[in-house]
Parts: sequence; structure tokens; C-alpha cells
Amino acid sequence: MSAAEPGLLFINSSPWGDVYVDDRLVGTTPLASVSVDPGEHRLRVMREGFETYEQTVSVAPGQQLRLTNITLRSTP
Repeated sequence: MSAAEPGLLFINSSPWGDVYVDDRLVGTTPLASVSVDPGEHRLRVMREGFETYEQTVSVAPGQQLRLTNITLRSTP
């Protein structure tokens, strides 16, 4: 039995932020080639002084998903 091919996430935000996939810190934007298992994942981009960006993404086996239009809003 072979495992499904992982998908890849490419993530960028303005300004930069810390990226969490399923509550696991994976790095700081910009990020390329973040390997994830196929299925749904919770994406968060956080930076002190800014609102947290959250999104649920669905990744197909072998898919390359680009999330590059994320804008973090400053908190009042």
C-alpha cells in the first residue's frame, strides 16, 4: 500500500508573519514548498500587533497550492 503523495503550500503575506499549519509552526513568510498530507488543514498567519489570518485549505495529492495574497491588518 502506497501513501498518497503530499501536497505543497507556498505562502506569503504582507507584512511578514509566522505561519502555523494545524497549530504547528512551520516558519515565517515567505515560505515555499511546505509539505502537507492531502486533506484539510488549518492555516494561520500571526504577527504581534496584527490581526491573525486564518483559513482552512483543502489540498489534493500532489497539489501545489499558492496562498500569496494574504494581507495582515494592524490592530487598533
